[in-house]
Amino acid sequence: MKEKVVTSSTTGWSKPTGRKMLFPVTLLVLCLLLTIAVWKYTDNDANSHAQDRFDFRATEISNSLADRVAAYELALRGGLALFAAVGDVTRSQWHDYVSTLNLNRDYPGIQGLGYSPWVPAIGKELHIENIRQKGFPEYTIRPPGDRFFYTPVIFLEPDNELNKRAFGYDTFSEPIRCAAIERARDTGNASITGKIKLVQEANKDVQAGFIMFLPFYAPGAPGLTVEERRSAVLGFVNAPFRMNDFMQGLVGKGIDDLGVEIFDGADMNDRTLMFRSKALAFARDSEWEPLATSVRSIDILGYPWTVRFTSLPAFEATMDHRVPRLILAVGAFLSLIMFFLAEAMMNTQTRAESLANKMTTSLRESEERVGSILARLGLATQAAGIGIWEYDAVNNALVWDENMYKLYGIEPRQFSGAYEAWEAGLHPDDLADGRAAINKALKGIEDFQPEFRVIWPSDNSIHYIKANALVERDASGNPLRMIGTNWDISANKKAEHCLLDAYAEVEQRVAHRTQELAEANELLHAEIIDRKLAHREINQILSSISAILIGVDRDGVVVRWNGASVNAFAIQAQDVIGKALYTLHIPWDWEKVVNGIYQTRSDLEHTKLYNIWYERVDGQDGFFIVTVSPLWDDDREYDGFLILGDDISEVKFLEAQLAQAGKLEAIGQLAAGIAHEINTPIQYVGDSLTFLNDAFNDLSKAVLTLDEFIQDQSNSREELMISAKNIFDEMDVEFIRGEAPKSFERIFGGMERISTIIQAMKRFSYSSGDEKKSVNITEAINNTLVISRNEWKYVADVVTDFDPNLTDILCMPGEINQVLLNIIVNASHAIGDVVRGTSGKGLITIITRKNGDMGEISIKDTGSGIAEDVRDKVFNLFFTTKDVDKGSGQGLAISYDIVVNKHGGTITFESEVGRGTAFLIRLPLGV
Repeated sequence: MKEKVVTSSTTGWSKPTGRKMLFPVTLLVLCLLLTIAVWKYTDNDANSHAQDRFDFRATEISNSLADRVAAYELALRGGLALFAAVGDVTRSQWHDYVSTLNLNRDYPGIQGLGYSPWVPAIGKELHIENIRQKGFPEYTIRPPGDRFFYTPVIFLEPDNELNKRAFGYDTFSEPIRCAAIERARDTGNASITGKIKLVQEANKDVQAGFIMFLPFYAPGAPGLTVEERRSAVLGFVNAPFRMNDFMQGLVGKGIDDLGVEIFDGADMNDRTLMFRSKALAFARDSEWEPLATSVRSIDILGYPWTVRFTSLPAFEATMDHRVPRLILAVGAFLSLIMFFLAEAMMNTQTRAESLANKMTTSLRESEERVGSILARLGLATQAAGIGIWEYDAVNNALVWDENMYKLYGIEPRQFSGAYEAWEAGLHPDDLADGRAAINKALKGIEDFQPEFRVIWPSDNSIHYIKANALVERDASGNPLRMIGTNWDISANKKAEHCLLDAYAEVEQRVAHRTQELAEANELLHAEIIDRKLAHREINQILSSISAILIGVDRDGVVVRWNGASVNAFAIQAQDVIGKALYTLHIPWDWEKVVNGIYQTRSDLEHTKLYNIWYERVDGQDGFFIVTVSPLWDDDREYDGFLILGDDISEVKFLEAQLAQAGKLEAIGQLAAGIAHEINTPIQYVGDSLTFLNDAFNDLSKAVLTLDEFIQDQSNSREELMISAKNIFDEMDVEFIRGEAPKSFERIFGGMERISTIIQAMKRFSYSSGDEKKSVNITEAINNTLVISRNEWKYVADVVTDFDPNLTDILCMPGEINQVLLNIIVNASHAIGDVVRGTSGKGLITIITRKNGDMGEISIKDTGSGIAEDVRDKVFNLFFTTKDVDKGSGQGLAISYDIVVNKHGGTITFESEVGRGTAFLIRLPLGV
């Protein structure tokens, strides 16, 4: 299409020439350059504010992370205080303490609070036996293997299914856990592991984890050097964490604008990755590039974590680039307008006025749009609580937005707009620092990023403010103005102060305790001279005691070893003094001794142990009655324990003779009855065999007669039949055919009865020596009833009620059989005294029940009962209420010794005169 040129003599308008276009084009270029400059400035300002918000959020999360770990450390120190106060903490005490913490509510992310003792290799077996004796018969340290030290988990609350997987796990067996434990042990401070997989983890929702350890030392340990700490360590309070749960408890759902990644150590890769926020993982699945990242190294209890923060689409969506873009669009538009305006100026006045009107309209619309955008920006800063200010350095004038007045607690009318008005709101103690920060920023020495306090005039309350600003300068570098932001950080400061107060309180307590120890040391030093004077006299007295005496201090170290101990074990005092008791090779029953020591340390009362075996110097078996007694210092504080052992080897020999006499007595009482029980079925067998023998003789005679008759060929068939009939009639064959099967039944029944009695006697008389074996208690009772049947069958009926859940009990079979026999025979004698001279019978009732980890056997009779005035003598040796020829008074005394001293059970009774007696035997199941 050809361009049509219009000319008018009336308007005088014509197409501008090349020279005339120079001015409009120059104007257009200048306007566009100005627009780009303004757009670049506003865009950089928006990015700067976004970066400030990004850095603030990253700092806030980092501080929260450190604060949370510090709070968890205080929870562990509370557990440490419990051990320091109690000493040997029980499982129930630990459960009660952890329950008071309310972990789910106040410590989100923590999986539990536990304790692991420090177990040297020489004490491993003793430790395992001790835990098993406390109700965990299958307990062992895992993973298996020989190591110098072990730190197995014995407490971990709450005691849920996940935490039960850690019971018995040796945290010292794994290198990463071991490094954290050694660091805590050697420094005396809390320590955490690197990235690990917790043993609680299943195959579902597996997370990275870490464990916090806090060492527990022996009370009074000096703890000045690494070697002293290693010698004094007793165990570790610990807390396992699953990383995702830990971070969820820390920030919840409040990090959807920032991506957070935590790495183990300084390397950032998938191998060291411990945590990645869900929002970041989701964003990475899409093709998205972050606008801002920040990498920070955080020291967590002496262990480095690397935290990488990444801006997410949700954060970038809050970056308001609309104003710069609008400025760019409006500027370009205005530039074009100016271009066309300049071009129009070369034309007619009418065309210029028309274009001017259109430009004015466009400008108004642009101003309205800019105003709307600025209003939105104001709402955004108001919602975030961020105040924006501008300081004119040339004219000393301050301009605040609405949020600034709220941050300083004043009304706009109270603010003059001068620099001095800002200073008037500062806390007097922060005024000098505020001025210095302004001056350094204006001079370009450092960025303006101070923290200061302001005082609200309305109520004189103090608020903490964080400020950031940039300085605009002229071409010569002179400051023109400062543009910055303020926001309130009072909440963060309050949290910091609370944490500092907590630290100060801990330090004050430590200082107080240190002072107490110093004073105690001075008192101890003053008493050393007096104690040395008394030491010789004490040694002389202790050396003269015939019982062994072993003194052990609170740390388990032997401090006294008397002459009787030297004679008993052939170990000299200089070879044991100063060494840990558990490292000594004393040839005695360590299991029982260790249990007694733990009982004394737990209850802080005397513990008496009976029949403690030891190997005498001549190689023979010996026995002690051992008393473990707690020792106290002058302040009635636990200071160790004393082991006193009386040699009862001769007494045990006499007891064995008495026990054997008791068994012989019982066997003698049963011999006639057992003989009678066996005689009856033997008579059945003998009578039946006599009948069968006579029948066999008659049959043999008949067969011989018939054979002779048959050999005589002169006899006819009829004569043979008549002869056979006469012989069978004489033998009474029908009677033999009817009685022979019955005789065989009586023979088999008698033999079976005899076999039952003999088998019962064999099982009853079986002995495993002093070794405990698993015994079917129901079968043992039935065997005892069989061999004692002649004692009770004429005077009583027996009713049994056996618990199907109670089968095996770990015991010495021969000893328990004797207990059952003694009580059943006593019951039959008591009933015999009542029913003698009558046709009636009494009743013996035997009931078994499983009650927790104990087996119960109740034997109740309907005899005459036990008189109240002799009940406290029932278990005394040689005490009896029977006639001289019916009892020696040893049965119940021996029974008591077997149940209580040899099996750790109980035997009690209830009796009512004229109605009967019930004995209750309680034995540990032990299986």
